Amino acid sequence: MATDVKMPRLSLTMEVGTVIQWLKAAGDTVAKGDDLAEIETDKVNVTMEAPASGYLRALLVDAGVEVPCDTTIAVLTDTADEPFAVAGSSAQPGRPTTEMDTPYPAVLSNAARGQESVASAASPPSPAQTMGGNAHVNASPAAKNLARQLGVDISTVVGSGPSGRVGLEDVQRAAELQATRAQAGTVSGDRRVPLGRMRAAIAQRMTLSATTVPQFVVRRRVDLSAALRYRDERRALVGEGPAPGVIDLIHLAVSRALLRHPEVNASFDGGERPDQAGMILHDSVHLGIAVALPDGLVVPVIRNAHTLSLEALARERRRLQEEALGNHLAATVLSGATFTVSNLGPLGVDEFSAIVNPPEAAILAVGRMQDTLIPRDGATHSLPMMVLTVTADHRVLDGAGVARFLDTVATNLEHLGALP
Repeated sequence: MATDVKMPRLSLTMEVGTVIQWLKAAGDTVAKGDDLAEIETDKVNVTMEAPASGYLRALLVDAGVEVPCDTTIAVLTDTADEPFAVAGSSAQPGRPTTEMDTPYPAVLSNAARGQESVASAASPPSPAQTMGGNAHVNASPAAKNLARQLGVDISTVVGSGPSGRVGLEDVQRAAELQATRAQAGTVSGDRRVPLGRMRAAIAQRMTLSATTVPQFVVRRRVDLSAALRYRDERRALVGEGPAPGVIDLIHLAVSRALLRHPEVNASFDGGERPDQAGMILHDSVHLGIAVALPDGLVVPVIRNAHTLSLEALARERRRLQEEALGNHLAATVLSGATFTVSNLGPLGVDEFSAIVNPPEAAILAVGRMQDTLIPRDGATHSLPMMVLTVTADHRVLDGAGVARFLDTVATNLEHLGALP
């Protein structure tokens, strides 16, 4: 049986991707989960894993070529000589992959074309032919050409076409704005710094969230005294590795609370028409953790967080953070979150509100832990307190539901040892 390997779609704003390099060659045997290729997305470079075991029969895209998401870029088969089809054409047993027919002639590798020259419009452009990564944005060829002529970095242009595609009018407006700003800059001394690809992608996604999702915020201050005691007790028992951080205590309490509040661990589904809208209640908790990078952020996912112990959550969180900072994340960990946690406590932030990451129903913003004087039982106590802030999609959730969720989180933090 043949398995198509497709360009992954890792976010709602990702429309195209680029194979930076193939890590396997045609004819190699691969196991499911083996590193197959390094992919450039709109936010980060990721490693794509083989979706199945078998023989890598064909590589359909050259390294450096940009293709739409969900395009078939390679083919795996169970045996080395079985026939397989590529987009409607059949390959016979033993037939060289260099002779295969395909509806993607502009993105086939040179080898697969029998050393034919690939159409110049799809060939990887040289640095002299591009400006600011022009080849890796959702823009028409005519718009890219005009951008080169006018000296516009097309990666910073906001497109008005379908899926944000950049057209000629968008480039012309950007050129006029650039000229106006350049003239103003000669007087004021200001300078314009274009957005990088990651920051531009974040801008597009957050604009989509802020303008299409009705959002509201609920805050709750929680006492971490019992949670810290639990962490210290676990540390004494386990006695190995780095101690879990405060954020790991939050992840433990939140992942269990989400099981009791499935409406928070949900995604909005707009349907084909407004009257067909609904929500998807997830039976597993896949926890997105926002990781700050020098030019933006990514949100890798802790899979099945509700099943992990405090120590396992801490190990997985550290691993994902290290891979994100080293630009070595696998493609599979950048999608599928059911709820996201953003933590600015280590940066000294008392509290803040995050923006919902569609289609998720809510996101939790975590501030720093502070010793706070709290009156209790006729006396004043200094307690480690923290503000937790949930931003929620009002199409899915109401304030009372979010308040009940935060109440469960607070209770969990006081009784972590009793959680399943």
